Amino acid sequence: AGNRTTDRSKHDRRVCQGMSKIRTLYIVNHSHTDIGFTDYQDLCYRQHREFIDQALDLFERTASYPEEARYRWTCEVTGMTERYLEQASEEQRDRFRTWQERGSIDVAGMQYNLTPLLTADQMIRSLYPVRRLRERYGVKVSAAMQSDVNGVSWLFADLLPALGIDFLTMSVNPFRGGVPKPMPNGFWWESPSGGKLLTWNGYHYLFGRSIAKLGDWRFVEESLGREIEKLDNDD
Repeated sequence: AGNRTTDRSKHDRRVCQGMSKIRTLYIVNHSHTDIGFTDYQDLCYRQHREFIDQALDLFERTASYPEEARYRWTCEVTGMTERYLEQASEEQRDRFRTWQERGSIDVAGMQYNLTPLLTADQMIRSLYPVRRLRERYGVKVSAAMQSDVNGVSWLFADLLPALGIDFLTMSVNPFRGGVPKPMPNGFWWESPSGGKLLTWNGYHYLFGRSIAKLGDWRFVEESLGREIEKLDNDD
């Protein structure tokens, strides 16, 4: 036990002193959308509306903090976001637009975390909310994310850029399907028509909470440091 403690202490000091090749970490705060699995549909919609209201409050509470410490939030899917804006007061819609202009909140372009089983028509229809959010509420949508399912259907590599969405991030569930390697890794995804979509093949969304322990500062230095070391040594 003594040797392990000494080794960990050396490791923690090395990470803290900036000896890692990795200098910047990008953390995306969002609440995973899993309708019918986490709870009943109506309750999930209500919970996600509350999440957005809580995020707006946190933007205001942290507005005086240093730039890097201010709260930020990502609305993972348009399905929940559109429902929120439909039912929100005009004051809340104004708050939403204001904080998006300031870079505190963003909306990803997929309607839900979809399976690859949709028909081409269903895939196209799933992107209708992007246009409605832009035209009805003045919300900007420039990226998309797909979490906890087995990747993304190939046609989206054509559909997303056609809508002005130029970046896709995915976090494939490693227990339910195969994750493309190498991971994490960015790449240009070539579409069926020959176009390209910048894509990030990232960690499963539980990485931050359960592996890197980002939600509990009692453990985050050791846990995150260990993962950074793995990435440093992954050639």
